[in-house]
Amino acid sequence: MTDELTDAQGYLIDNMHNAAYTAVASILEPLDIEPKWDMAWIGELCDILANFIEQYHHVPEAFIYPFIGAQDEDVDGNYNETTHYFWDCNCAGTEEKPYSYIHSKAVDHCDVCGAKRDDADQPDAFVGEVIKMLARGE
Repeated sequence: MTDELTDAQGYLIDNMHNAAYTAVASILEPLDIEPKWDMAWIGELCDILANFIEQYHHVPEAFIYPFIGAQDEDVDGNYNETTHYFWDCNCAGTEEKPYSYIHSKAVDHCDVCGAKRDDADQPDAFVGEVIKMLARGE
């Protein structure tokens, strides 16, 4: 286990905090109320959102709102286990989109290379690569 977050994990946490604040601000806007940035309520809402997303969209919390000690890491800091929520196709990543070969299991085929999610040679994606992809906004 590690006692530090990676840059990619930090990005995901910031993204969740900003999304939680923006959601509440949007709801309160018609009332002309601007919420105070307070990590007490933002953190609580983020925990609720992470659980909701995990339950209803089957995306593990560590993918969207990671925390210290959530996963074991290998020497390079990449999670060395795979996830059944994402799969790899046969594409090579590009400079602009280095993780373009990673697809959600909701996607049944790759439009670029034609690989199909359920083909025997299409493996599950590595957790670390998925986190990096999500952190880049791909």
